Order: sequence, then C-alpha cells, then structure tokens
Amino acid sequence: MKKSEFGELLKYTALGYTAGLLLGALLDFMGLQRSPIGQWIVRTLAGEGESVFEGIYALCQRLRHSTKSMAEAYGFGKFLGMSAPWFIDGGSRLLDVNVYGVEGFYIPYFYAFSDQIGANIA
Repeated sequence: MKKSEFGELLKYTALGYTAGLLLGALLDFMGLQRSPIGQWIVRTLAGEGESVFEGIYALCQRLRHSTKSMAEAYGFGKFLGMSAPWFIDGGSRLLDVNVYGVEGFYIPYFYAFSDQIGANIA
C-alpha cells in the first residue's frame, strides 16, 4: 500500500469515528436514544465508520478506472462485512428480542466483530 493510500484511509477512520460521536450526541440531545435507525447509524459510524468511507474510497477508485490496489480490495471487503450486524440487529428486533436487555447481549459483539468479517471478505 502506498503512503498516500494509507493517509487516505487514516482520514476516513478519523472522519467515521467523529461522525458517530457527533450523531450520537445529536440524537441524545433530541431525545431519540432508543431510535432503532439512530442506533444502527451511530453503531455503524462509531464502530465501522472507517469502513463506510473506505468503501466510498474503493468505489471512487473503481469509477476512476485506476489501477487496482490493496486498499480498494480491503475497502470493498470492509464495506460488505459491516452489513452483517445490520441483518442480525434488524432480525432480532423483528423477532421481538429485547435488544436493550440481557437477551440482546450478542448484538454489540457482531458490530465489533464486523471488522474481522470485512477483513476476511477482503
């Protein structure tokens, strides 16, 4: 990976983390702490925000028809891997699992684990 590509990915990591914190603070201020969509977006941005922006980076590289790079492959893998917790979280809510209680203990695990899922896909 070239030095400039690493710098790009580092920017995306900081941007995703900051976006998750700011959105969480905004939702708290608005009284929407238990909004399922808000929780999904905040968890994704705070935990995998860099994956979102790495995926966007990979997509931009593809649209520019630039030479394939490891960063592009990694970005696509991360972008796909981070969606796994969305289905687990959404499915749990549809099955009436109390995602705020002990019954939903496994949901944050998959948000944290999605980084490894994406790396395996890449």
